[in-house]
Amino acid sequence: MTARFQVNEDAACATVPANVHVTSPCDHNGSNDSSSVSTRVACLEIAKTDGLATAPPGATLAYTITVTNPDTAESLPVRVMDAFPKELLEPTWCQGADCVPFLPGDLMVQTDLPAGGSTVYRAQGVVSCLFSGTLANTAKASTLGLPAIQASATDETEIVPDPGVTGCCAGIEGVFVEGQMITYTFVLWNGGPEIQNDNPGPEFEDVLPPGLMFFSVGATRGIAMEQPANTARWDGVLFPGENVIIRVTAKINGGTAGTTICNQGTFYFDADGNGTNESIGLTDDPFLPGTADPCCIDIAIGIPALSDAGVAALVLLLCAGALWQLRTQGTDSVACRRETPRRPARR
Repeated sequence: MTARFQVNEDAACATVPANVHVTSPCDHNGSNDSSSVSTRVACLEIAKTDGLATAPPGATLAYTITVTNPDTAESLPVRVMDAFPKELLEPTWCQGADCVPFLPGDLMVQTDLPAGGSTVYRAQGVVSCLFSGTLANTAKASTLGLPAIQASATDETEIVPDPGVTGCCAGIEGVFVEGQMITYTFVLWNGGPEIQNDNPGPEFEDVLPPGLMFFSVGATRGIAMEQPANTARWDGVLFPGENVIIRVTAKINGGTAGTTICNQGTFYFDADGNGTNESIGLTDDPFLPGTADPCCIDIAIGIPALSDAGVAALVLLLCAGALWQLRTQGTDSVACRRETPRRPARR
């Protein structure tokens, strides 16, 4: 949805009041499917939308940003910026109405807008599955030089969990090298409308794959514990609208350098309300939206760690090499004979 605010013809370059909030989106297709905030400053317009009123945690949002120069007589040098919110993970962008976003980081580009012309940018990112609430994303456009003209457009999307119990892998912390500790963060949401009780059996399990050794598990609510066979478990109640954050810490085993280790949690829930967890779900990877792939890491090939004895032996070896080099240089200096240049004979 794009809101444009016109000015009188005799004030074509006057400032239009900024930060006007659209409280009731225009309905062009029979459903209120977008909400945005748009401003216009004379001679420069910007609009932004992701086409969504709501989205769940872990969803991919795709934005369209349109910058327009309504002046039919003069082109404008313009800077376009979009500092993506931290809740939008791995943001990428591109320029073009049909382009596929691939440039990482915040959008910041300069362009020349021809008279009466416009340019389109596309951006996308994945909503952190730890986040719920209003996700506001603002794009700005400003002219370079005088007169200074600025415009902005803000898209707002309500992030609410889907009905029922859902889960995702929110990320992995640590150094991906043999012998190091890493921590997986899993999130379970109850989008309602019914309570998820602590039924017989676990509500969440993480069976660590070969290459990882269990160290600890913790949770923001309920009971987290270690199970046999290298497994973390969580039991607890989730009321509608609540989530639980489960962190599983493990050690990367030796012999894994150069390999990829994938880990995926399993959650169990009562979908029919009969008091048993008859339904099963898998935590997905927010960086691979729309899939059920596990969180994966590539184990780096690093320099092997040395023991104290190994370090001492290495020092002695280096010292021996340096001494040998000094002796060799001394021998060469003795073997060389210095010749004195002859003076030219007198006539």
